Amino acid sequence: MSGQASLNLPRKSFVAVLLVLIWTLFSEAWLETWLVESGHSIEYVGFYAKLVILPFTVGLVWLIVSTSNAQPVKLFIKKTPGPKLIVFAVMVGVLLRVAWWAQLTARISFGITSSSDPDVRADFSAAFVCPDWQLIVLAGLVWIIWVPVTEEFVHRGVIQGALSRKGPNTAILVSSVLFALVHSPDNFVWVFIVGAALGLLYWVARTLWIPIVSHATYDGLIIFDRLCLQLNWNPSGGNLPLLVQGFTAILVFTGCVLLILKLIYRVRAERDLSPDPGYF
Repeated sequence: MSGQASLNLPRKSFVAVLLVLIWTLFSEAWLETWLVESGHSIEYVGFYAKLVILPFTVGLVWLIVSTSNAQPVKLFIKKTPGPKLIVFAVMVGVLLRVAWWAQLTARISFGITSSSDPDVRADFSAAFVCPDWQLIVLAGLVWIIWVPVTEEFVHRGVIQGALSRKGPNTAILVSSVLFALVHSPDNFVWVFIVGAALGLLYWVARTLWIPIVSHATYDGLIIFDRLCLQLNWNPSGGNLPLLVQGFTAILVFTGCVLLILKLIYRVRAERDLSPDPGYF
């Protein structure tokens, strides 16, 4: 099996891409703070900041890659995935989100994670209440379209592509670590796992659209459960550990991981039937 296409990026250009990521982090944080101080609703400021900053991030990285005698446009047009690969990509995104819920349930069941919010009740409750449609549309634009395209282009297409000649282990590991570092430190381990899954998917699929679809599916489900799905569950210490819930969640998590690996294997099998895209 041939791996993903390699991106011939000089070391100084690679460092420049990393500096752009650092600039993105500080710029988003500054803009969010300024928007809050200017009286904008805290529910919207994160989306506004990404809508403003991420285009500059893509533009700067695109310019760096282009001036390095590489062709970033080929990351998007090298191979167009068929319907079967799109379905596999959607399934990977769904399973990643189910796995996230499973690991959270396991941590709560064994007392590893708890909420300090006094309004969160010990007994489980659920409700479905969505905010205004404007927020839903804005969230969808940012998290289902713009964030997946931007992050997959930078982290999988450029960073992992630049490291691909060192082999899949190094390329996927480094790109996943950098992917996790630009997210919340509280979620480092989980974001690293997601990044590794998307990196492996890109490596075997040899087209950036596959991890983009998986990423968009995963983020779309985040919008659903964070904005509309109201869940309350914070069991008290005296009732912990909840062994049945905890071990069931571990089994679900394990099953999701195995199914994701099986889907990635299916993607590789499908791609092995098509010509090698080569290097650029």
